[in-house]
Amino acid sequence: MLKAAEDRLVSVTNKNITNITLSGEDEVKVGSNITLTTSYSPVDTTTSSILYEVGDSSIIEIVSSNMNQVVVKGKKVGTTFVRAISTDSDGVKSERFYITVPNVMPTSITISPSTTQTISVNQTIQLNATLLPVGVSNPNVLWSSDDKNIAKVSSSGIVTGVSNGTTTIRC
Repeated sequence: MLKAAEDRLVSVTNKNITNITLSGEDEVKVGSNITLTTSYSPVDTTTSSILYEVGDSSIIEIVSSNMNQVVVKGKKVGTTFVRAISTDSDGVKSERFYITVPNVMPTSITISPSTTQTISVNQTIQLNATLLPVGVSNPNVLWSSDDKNIAKVSSSGIVTGVSNGTTTIRC
């Protein structure tokens, strides 16, 4: 005698994200990148993507992202957030992580060329300023001449000889 076939009910459900967090450094210098790690549960979720957004894109920008991390770059001094967002059938889950782009002041300025320069009247020479540490928030310098009757200097460091004599160019 044949045994009757048995039926089994199979339930298929999504494993949606129930919790999402961001972690990592909360400070990034202008021009530098940091990587934030994204954690979520359950780890075997069926959710296929996490979206990221920033609160103020003039302060930081997203360089790259995936389900497990987001890389952001500092653009200007300030504080804003990165938000990780998961949207699925259970609704929206999100996490904000605040990041500060600090004001980094220069600790030293070096002018090059570093030796005394001799130029003729109406001749020009380019001076360059190097600020340390790397990542100074405002790398602009203000150039000046101690005696503009001898040599003048432009806002970009171009020195022009005006008359015979010696003067000091500063930034």
